[in-house]
Amino acid sequence: MRTILRYTLVFFFSVSGLSCGKNEKNNSSKESGLNSPYTDTQKARSKRQRSEFKATDLDIARLKVIRENYRRINSITNWSGIKVEELLETTEGGEASFYYQKGNLEKITTRNYGETFQLITEYFLLKKQLCFVYEKSFQYNRPMYYDIAAMKENNDTEAFDFEKSKVTESRSYFENGQLFLQTRSTGSSSSDKHNSLKNEQQRILSDFKMLLGKVKQP
Repeated sequence: MRTILRYTLVFFFSVSGLSCGKNEKNNSSKESGLNSPYTDTQKARSKRQRSEFKATDLDIARLKVIRENYRRINSITNWSGIKVEELLETTEGGEASFYYQKGNLEKITTRNYGETFQLITEYFLLKKQLCFVYEKSFQYNRPMYYDIAAMKENNDTEAFDFEKSKVTESRSYFENGQLFLQTRSTGSSSSDKHNSLKNEQQRILSDFKMLLGKVKQP
């Protein structure tokens, strides 16, 4: 049952424009909700967030470089190589796709599946270093195997419904291996408050290092 539901979800994402592969260019732009990283700077400077993060000329320059690199990568339509590796970090597994152009790794996308969630992550590289990470998580309303029969058996009012998932997004910006800004779908931002960036940097770079360990340059 779980396998069937998982592949049903994969099909759902494929037809809804969230799948990876040859349509990656359009999917990444739509998926990340990132017309440009500069948009996040503008949000960070809004009245709601000024007390947490004030953009400086240096910050704007950093984000401009990331924006230009993001557009460059998403303009690539013919990758010289794409490798797909299985991920076993979650209960339902997942996969990682590695995108190469002229021998250089430019982008990594991952999908991790669990009984109660799904996580999509996109890593963008600049000069072989991580520069931008987009994360989108879906917290299911019920476990993916919780069908109508289970609902009735437990006198519940809801069965698993992907459309009722709670969606959260985060965008993380790096320079020279250092996380200098992170924004979340809640509207909050951080530029080093209570060591939050330090902890997030450690988490993201640890996952990134694990992924790099799965492949070698072609």
